[in-house]
Amino acid sequence: MSGLREIVTAAALAAVAEERDRQFAKWGDQSGHPAGVWLAILTEEIGEAATEAIFMQIGDGRTDAERREALRGELVQAAAVAVAWIEALDDADERETRYVGAAR
Repeated sequence: MSGLREIVTAAALAAVAEERDRQFAKWGDQSGHPAGVWLAILTEEIGEAATEAIFMQIGDGRTDAERREALRGELVQAAAVAVAWIEALDDADERETRYVGAAR
């Protein structure tokens, strides 16, 4: 990776990690959701990002910078939900290995 790309990627991943922490503080442990619930949550976040992307194309009274920031925020939220879902899958795998595997 080039130096600038590493900086930009690190900033994006840091924003996702911060959002993940915020979501956990707000909602607590959500790892018990079934896949359909995770899909609904993630789809809702992607829908909000799609709305912001459309506003970038057609305008809505905000400046370009405001629309970019809003889109970035929605994408960060969607990425954090995807991370939470991955964490839930990994946690479930760990629980299965720890408890089901130990019972064998």
